Amino acid sequence: MKLFRCALAALLCSALAAPAAAAAEPRLFDGHELLEIELEATWDPIRRDDTPEPAQHPATLSFTGAAGLVRIPVQIAASGRSRRTEDVCELPPLRLDLPKQERKGTLFRGIGEFKLVTHCNDNAAFEQNLLLEYLVYRSYGLLTDASHRVRLLRVRYREPGRAKPRWERFGFAIEDAADLAKRVGAKRIAESQIDGRQLEPVATSRAEMFFFMIGMTDFSLIKRAGGACCHNARALRRPDGMLIPVPYDFDQTGVVNPDYAQPAAGLGIRSVLQRKFRGQCRPPEATQASIALLREQRGAIRALFEAQPQLASARKRRALDFLDGFYRWADDPQRVTATLTADCAQSAR
Repeated sequence: MKLFRCALAALLCSALAAPAAAAAEPRLFDGHELLEIELEATWDPIRRDDTPEPAQHPATLSFTGAAGLVRIPVQIAASGRSRRTEDVCELPPLRLDLPKQERKGTLFRGIGEFKLVTHCNDNAAFEQNLLLEYLVYRSYGLLTDASHRVRLLRVRYREPGRAKPRWERFGFAIEDAADLAKRVGAKRIAESQIDGRQLEPVATSRAEMFFFMIGMTDFSLIKRAGGACCHNARALRRPDGMLIPVPYDFDQTGVVNPDYAQPAAGLGIRSVLQRKFRGQCRPPEATQASIALLREQRGAIRALFEAQPQLASARKRRALDFLDGFYRWADDPQRVTATLTADCAQSAR
């Protein structure tokens, strides 16, 4: 009887421990620790695909999970616009499609697809651009849950039959728009143009002010030339019918400032290091709320940049100096009023 009780106790402990062990491994976007992965594919057809709808190509995603080495067959396609040009990027951003059964029980469970931002070109300067863009995503995530979650990766890009990786650089994964919409209880829209009056004022002012802070002018919150709205932002519909803008693609900003960055045409500025407010004239309370939120999160945003160990000190200093320029503006009510009065009425974004 004593032996039976011991065996029964062991069985119960094992049964209770199994779910705990299964739940112990976090999902991809649950943390911010650096994750190492490998991608094996034939890369030239992928990176040279400049067609409007890039084709998918077979690949293998490998990583070490809680139970050891995991290999998942995936489909990869080139992604992006400006970075999907060979004279800009040697390796453009990628979109990975993961089969449901293969990802089950791994840290990729529940993730059908995601975008992988690559190093673009195989040198340290472009890798620093990537780290800065990753930190911009993290910064917007401090302001609202209606933002794309990201995860920093160290990626080895292999080819069949080659012993050494073709590239080994940092990258980062971006939460898919469908997963983001589901997480925040909203729905994606299919329209290419929306009525700006449907945009929720506080959330929209927050996005516009964030664009101004990071030095981004090439965006639209109401339309897109082909595909679902919008340009360098997407609109999610809440249950009450209001639309929430979600900014993305932060490479061509003053914070990152890559060699290929250009401001939107026709603004009278020549560099992304020159700020230009491109928002609509919002209710004063919405504008003040967005500025107050950015001021409140100033220390937390700065801490993200300060704490990123892979970011070179010179690039970190330039990025923080650029952000400090916004906060000097935000701390001066007269400058804020002058800027918004001069620029917001002229905007049609």
